[in-house]
Amino acid sequence: MRRAFLFLVAAVALVSSLAWRTRRVEKQIEEEASEVDRFVDMGVTLTVVDLDRDRARELEQSGCWLPDLPPVRSLRVHHLGGMLDTWANNGAGEIVGPSVNPRQW
Repeated sequence: MRRAFLFLVAAVALVSSLAWRTRRVEKQIEEEASEVDRFVDMGVTLTVVDLDRDRARELEQSGCWLPDLPPVRSLRVHHLGGMLDTWANNGAGEIVGPSVNPRQW
């Protein structure tokens, strides 16, 4: 009977020690990962363009053509991605809202 009691006390001490260590590591990780690191802006605005040939001819004839900045017209705009919560889905991440400052492509 006494051995069983000592074994039970030792098992409880071991389990509580492991639980305490696990919680300490989890707390340390939570402290290191601040709110700034939690949310990542993964938004992209993709603009599909086409060369505006009429305006290009006008600019060429007038001598105002800039080869690095051709005249284009926007066909479509796609908004992709958003704010990624890196803590959601057990660390897998999840889009939780629209992008604050999307990359322009």
